[in-house]
Amino acid sequence: GVGGGNLYISRQDGSVDVVSNKEGKVVMTLAAKSGSTELLNQPEAVALANEIIYVVDSKTEQVVMYDMTTGKYQGSFGSSANGNLSGDFALDEPSGIAAHEGVIYVADTGNERVQMFGINGVFLDTLVLSAPPSSSDKELPYKLGEPRDVAVDMEGRIYVRDEDDNSVKVYKPSGEYLRSLPKTGKPVALSVAEDGIYVMDEAAFAILKYNFDANLAYSFGSKGEGKAQ
Repeated sequence: GVGGGNLYISRQDGSVDVVSNKEGKVVMTLAAKSGSTELLNQPEAVALANEIIYVVDSKTEQVVMYDMTTGKYQGSFGSSANGNLSGDFALDEPSGIAAHEGVIYVADTGNERVQMFGINGVFLDTLVLSAPPSSSDKELPYKLGEPRDVAVDMEGRIYVRDEDDNSVKVYKPSGEYLRSLPKTGKPVALSVAEDGIYVMDEAAFAILKYNFDANLAYSFGSKGEGKAQ
């Protein structure tokens, strides 16, 4: 992940190195364990909000919180083992996370849904997906099969990379389906910036940049071993 002027790079032991964008040096490491308790095993993505680093882990099936300045463990949420969620609302192999206006969005991959939590980890709601009123359920693929990434833009629109059908689906904050980005080969990563949506296409060996109307603006990268390939 990336945020706050740093890169977040997972290590084989499950810990996460925080690396300065400017200097390329490790400034701190987010611990994979707290005493004998395993926190991280397969960290998948990072979000930052309220001076907290949120790391979602698909193996421990939870979101782990760290202080943004010190890297100290601040708690975790999402796992039924924590005792703060019933089995119906616990996460199953979560793999994506985003933060927007006090809400933490988690791509709950195994449960085929997006879950919403407060910045303190309190469960808020499951994003209720719906088709536009003018469309029938059969016309639009608005449901999620295998959500892997989630991102939110400045307007609150929610973008979900669905590995089930190799698509990126866009929803209103209410969960109403808006559109899907034009399909490409195999999208494997997603990021939303102030100027548009960036999708990594593994099949094309390229990064695709879309505007907020879902039109392809340009792409960059190609297969090879050169600096820009």
